[in-house]
Amino acid sequence: MNHLYTYTMYNTVNQYIKKEYVNTKKYFFKNKQYILLNRNIFTGIISAILISALSSHLMKDLENHLNTSYTIGISYITYYTVFGLIYYHDNKKEYLLENGKLDTRKFGRNILKVVFSVGIAEVFYVITRWSTHFYLLTIGYEPYLTSLIAHISSAIIFAIMINLGVKTTKLFTNR
Repeated sequence: MNHLYTYTMYNTVNQYIKKEYVNTKKYFFKNKQYILLNRNIFTGIISAILISALSSHLMKDLENHLNTSYTIGISYITYYTVFGLIYYHDNKKEYLLENGKLDTRKFGRNILKVVFSVGIAEVFYVITRWSTHFYLLTIGYEPYLTSLIAHISSAIIFAIMINLGVKTTKLFTNR
């Protein structure tokens, strides 16, 4: 009797695992583009956080408004370089026609959607990042810590806003 119970429990657990695996696989397949987009966003953000924290610390002798502005500029360059390279790598096949040429109509339409989504998120990002960074420098925080705090708080807002923008523009509905 004990072996029968163990066998039944094993089959029940095994069926549950198979079912959840299929559900998880369906979820990831259905949301693959959003998952890749968020991976690209967060990879770019992490890269930018590290480089901007280092640059803010290296520029600690500058006036607060210059340190803030330069650090944000360096952060932008880092983020968009990393994000752009990864996004292009993930999506380059998406815009090719059967003859190997670029589908300029689809590419242009999706670029407008990305620019719209990023543009709105950028407004919130810049306001949050600049004001937080400047404020923390003026009250005496260390430059690297200021950069980390300002960047993380504004990056969270940025990620939320870009995802809302992508949902609103329906960037991935045709995939």
